[in-house]
Amino acid sequence: MKEFFLILMLMTFIVGCDNNGGNDFVPSNSQFISDPNNVAEPGFDTETQLPIPIVVNAVDDSIQPNTDSTMGNNYVSHQTCTGCHSSNGTDTNTETGSGEDVAPGTGWRATMMANSMRDPYFRARLVSEINRFPSKSALIQDECLRCHAPMLSEQNRLDNGSTAMLDFATASTSGLGRDSVSCTLCHQIDDTNLEDAFNGVLPLNTNFDIYGPYSIPTIPPGGMNGFNAVGPAIGSTSHIEESRLCAGCHVLRTEAFDSNGTATGLIFTEQATFSEYLNSSFPAQGTTCQDCHMPVITGSTKLELLDFPRSPFYRHTFVGGNSLMLKLFRDNTVALGTVATVAEFDQKILETDANLAAAADLDVNIVSSLGNRLQLTVNVENLTGHKLPSGYPSRRMWLHVVVRKAGVGSILFESGRFDSRGLIFGVDLGSIYAGFEPHHEIITQQEEVQIYEGVLGDLDENVTFSLHSADSYLKDNRIPPLGFSTTHPLISDMEIKGDAALDSNFNVAGSDTVTYDISSIDLSSGATILVELCFQAVGPAHVQDLRRFNVGEVNKFIQFFDTTDTRPTIIASQTLSTP
Repeated sequence: MKEFFLILMLMTFIVGCDNNGGNDFVPSNSQFISDPNNVAEPGFDTETQLPIPIVVNAVDDSIQPNTDSTMGNNYVSHQTCTGCHSSNGTDTNTETGSGEDVAPGTGWRATMMANSMRDPYFRARLVSEINRFPSKSALIQDECLRCHAPMLSEQNRLDNGSTAMLDFATASTSGLGRDSVSCTLCHQIDDTNLEDAFNGVLPLNTNFDIYGPYSIPTIPPGGMNGFNAVGPAIGSTSHIEESRLCAGCHVLRTEAFDSNGTATGLIFTEQATFSEYLNSSFPAQGTTCQDCHMPVITGSTKLELLDFPRSPFYRHTFVGGNSLMLKLFRDNTVALGTVATVAEFDQKILETDANLAAAADLDVNIVSSLGNRLQLTVNVENLTGHKLPSGYPSRRMWLHVVVRKAGVGSILFESGRFDSRGLIFGVDLGSIYAGFEPHHEIITQQEEVQIYEGVLGDLDENVTFSLHSADSYLKDNRIPPLGFSTTHPLISDMEIKGDAALDSNFNVAGSDTVTYDISSIDLSSGATILVELCFQAVGPAHVQDLRRFNVGEVNKFIQFFDTTDTRPTIIASQTLSTP
């Protein structure tokens, strides 16, 4: 049972329900409100009693959209490629046989990859890390920008030497930096030990070779704006269609620092999506990352001005699960300098929500409903090839279970209730550093909630939200994929941690089963049961941690976050009634 200390939040309770799972309380936009009487000693944070980090200078300029057509000697912006691989409004250079425009640039523009450098949550997190560890500022900036501004990061090393470090201000103002993860990054990755790449250290070629999966028509060397088209007729390019192409930026290992910013030598795997994929049934099935995140078109598709039809074609939609950040981009296109339109972000949000809906399945069964006791099981099946959720540990899923009296609608039991800001009642109300909700095999009380998440722990095994403070997961009950083995050679990247490791109903064929044993409720006239699987890309505690830092990039993210719809996405739901 988790401990609750001081209630830090003032809430206004209103009678009635909204249309989002029966939630009827609305908090202040500030989410967690500290007790004004809790005055700390000077130099210490009132909530945590931890030293307030020194504030260092950080970039606070509005990000400008990238409109340059060429930058850098080895890498160029997407505009250089979309001159041929796009629709110009009159002649459609990229279309399917039915006339659908599938231009790579159009599909890419509103993705998280296209906006990785202007992602306001990333920028806020980066600046908060710099503030926590100012003596490691240069290292932290360069490390993060390897994945969030990879083309500029690599170009910087090519131009200034292999040890040259990239800084946040340069990446924010450079056109190549603002182009984030673009065409000439992925299409110039060499087939050299890709499965071993991590932290954005990629085997990128410097021969101006653009790899693709198709045989190449007669194009003279350098004929593509100075680049060379390389296909199967010239060299092996099958890696462009394989999951290992994605490994380098989807495995992140960081070194833990102590409270003084001293490096400990302890390496912590903070993100392990590619490792999780290897420890799933997907590789044996021949299912790749691209199969899910770049939906395939099997018919003949025109991809460029020269009208060479291709098949199959993987849509460059790069769908994931972060619809929250896409909403922030959509609502703040000018401030964040996006090249995508509001309509394109709306479309990407729909695609993202559809991708989430395909990520999991629910199976709810009533075991018993006699007298005043209800027993039911809820099975959550992970349908992806990695943990669910995966990636950055701000993401969480939870079960929202509501039992209502039949015919009347009054609530008899509700676990996982959330408000209009996405706060879970009974969970998100205390100090974010004091503890966390444990994994549950059996739930008997409304205050108990099954939350699937990764909780970072520091060197003293305290909850932390800082990547460089973390050296372990205190809790990791994110649902493993089908085929996940606890004896896999890379298991240290993705161990099950906390009470879930002892749960015999967890990690069973890619699923978890929770039993709800509810007593003292009136079932005399029957009951209806609603179960929802809820998802958040950024949990409220991660945002609350950022509120400690009165710095420009953090303040901008908080402003965007507080004015955006942050209710969870409902991945799956099921309704049933007692006999």
